[in-house]
Amino acid sequence: MEVTEKQAEEAVTKKKGRRPRQENLPAEGMAPKAIPELDEAAEAYIDKLAERRSLLEEVREAKGRVLELMKKHGLEKYRDVNANILIELEVDEKVSVRKEKDASDDVYDDDED
Repeated sequence: MEVTEKQAEEAVTKKKGRRPRQENLPAEGMAPKAIPELDEAAEAYIDKLAERRSLLEEVREAKGRVLELMKKHGLEKYRDVNANILIELEVDEKVSVRKEKDASDDVYDDDED
């Protein structure tokens, strides 16, 4: 059985949990989408924004875990020379995590909390 392009798109749409795209309507008095490639580009952009939001949540959770472990072990500063990692507990209950090769360049700090 051969899968049509429309069936493949519907399967992807169901997997991503979003509603399917409306097809161009040829009915009289109803204008079709003016620029389909622009619609597709906008949809791709929206999908990427959703992915970024999801990743941001994962980053916040990972950062929270680091903060939790720093508190659990009673540390204000942690250095792993083998992995070149430096973690500092900041006054405002945040953590700063960086690679030590050039600590000023690789600060993994999420100020969007």
